[in-house]
Amino acid sequence: MERPDIFDYSDFRLYLNDLFNFRYSEDKKFNKAYVCKMLGLENSRSYFQDIINGKYLSPIKVPLMTEVFELNKGETKYFRILVNYNQAFDEPDERELYFEQLLSLKRASGREVDTSQYEYYTRWYHSVIRATLDIIDATESDIALIRKQLIPEISSKQVEESLALLAKLDLIFVDERGFLKPSDTIIRTPQYCRDEAVIRYQMQILEQAQHVYPAKSKSGMNKRTITKILTFSAEGNKRVESAIDRFSNEINTIVSEDEDEPDRIYQMLITLFPYTKSTGKLSPAKGAQR
Repeated sequence: MERPDIFDYSDFRLYLNDLFNFRYSEDKKFNKAYVCKMLGLENSRSYFQDIINGKYLSPIKVPLMTEVFELNKGETKYFRILVNYNQAFDEPDERELYFEQLLSLKRASGREVDTSQYEYYTRWYHSVIRATLDIIDATESDIALIRKQLIPEISSKQVEESLALLAKLDLIFVDERGFLKPSDTIIRTPQYCRDEAVIRYQMQILEQAQHVYPAKSKSGMNKRTITKILTFSAEGNKRVESAIDRFSNEINTIVSEDEDEPDRIYQMLITLFPYTKSTGKLSPAKGAQR
């Protein structure tokens, strides 16, 4: 059992529960009564469990809690903000502020793809095949099975070459049952990466959307699109980009914490691009049109 990483959590109670289970698996003396005692509550055996179950964690107890569980400086700072975020029930503005602080401290979800692995981005279907292996059980010889899952269809040779590339780049592996599986749940490029290979990949995805989106879904899965024409200031632009970052991070958190078996693959496109040249104040009107 590995020590849970606080930066993977958006709920401090879930983190404390997992961290406690880890510590208890390492040392049976580290039980809930011991935790209560270290928190200065020698006569209580239920306080810690009450916190896990939803009881309000007093700001006075927060530094004691970080000491009991021996959090380092970075973990302690994240924990303090996470507690404030989770417990700011009726203060949406405060929650947003705490959430932005969490994002500034949170390690980006997923494994960062090394530049030596950028060949992965040369074809749009490499990422789709990698994701497909997460929802089906397939071996290296199940080319037809993998090919049947893809929209639009590609050739058997392309599937075979893609599997070879994914294996070479250590993006897939053979599990104990003999099936090909992704090496990581989420992979990503460095933030604001403008490498030519990644840009070309993004252009391919935009092109694929033109073919896939109009097609009638045979699986019955929903498609959702929101388009907006926006007018805002330079400062508003920064806030919009910050909101996109927060949303993207939330999606990664949802995916990484999804405990159900995946049974579908979606491509999500978030793009913000200019439609006019910057000429200062274009209009006194502000807002958005759908």
